[in-house]
Amino acid sequence: MNANFLPVVLETLPEELKNLHQWVLWRGAERGGRWTKVPYSITGQRASSTDSATWADFGSVVEHHGSGSFDGIGFVFAEGGGLAGIDLDHCVGVNGELEPKAAAIVCVLKSYTEYSVSGSGLHIIVRASVEQGIRASSRGRLDIPVEIYSSRRYFTMTGSVYGKAVNIAPAQNVVDYLCEVISPAAADSANDKTQSEKGRKRRYLGNDELIQAALSAKNGDKFGRLWGGDTSMYGGDHSRADAALLRMLLSWTKDDIERADCLFRQSGLYREEKWDKRPDYRKRTFEFIMGKGRI
Repeated sequence: MNANFLPVVLETLPEELKNLHQWVLWRGAERGGRWTKVPYSITGQRASSTDSATWADFGSVVEHHGSGSFDGIGFVFAEGGGLAGIDLDHCVGVNGELEPKAAAIVCVLKSYTEYSVSGSGLHIIVRASVEQGIRASSRGRLDIPVEIYSSRRYFTMTGSVYGKAVNIAPAQNVVDYLCEVISPAAADSANDKTQSEKGRKRRYLGNDELIQAALSAKNGDKFGRLWGGDTSMYGGDHSRADAALLRMLLSWTKDDIERADCLFRQSGLYREEKWDKRPDYRKRTFEFIMGKGRI
């Protein structure tokens, strides 16, 4: 085994995944000066991320991994399986801290997250699906390499958990948002197809379009001032301004809390010390807007 690969911690892998017949083995191979992870079946033959006949149950894969002939185990995303993987590459610094954009994604998804085998990236697994895999380089809009897919790919699993989330959470809205940020054209194409199939009359607004629509609405001036971070309409009361902007964002997103949360983080009102480091404040703000509490 390559000494630079993290070993797998079996005990911390999600039980939900262990119950699925979607596991493979993998072995590292150096090609062109770079390491690649080649999948194998328990027969010792090459495995395919599109051929379920080459996959196995968790117990069998673990047993064969114990022989020492393979570098690790992997989980395959099956077509229609309802699970998606978000691969954040090169986002962990030498000091262990995450790139800000990666930290925001992890925070919003709140789902099972583990270090990649290199230790320099993260893998997140959520309940969601995408029409087609989407990839962005570090030169993209998120400034970090990101891949999202729900089929035809597999994750090399480490069980080396990052953060506190150990369960797989539903996150379709957040995944849609990320796809829009990474590749607006691909997201619009997939979304248009879905709308056509379901006979929807109203076209989905991407995040940039949604903000522009909000700025052009009758109350666009108020929205624009709040979006820019202006609290003067509320006497400098930041909490009331936060609630006002979130109420407007929830209206535009049809009460999609995850998407409104993501959009709020792009506004001038967003304060990391309040919104990320004080989850109680974030929770109270949403409850206040929904009429279930007070700030």
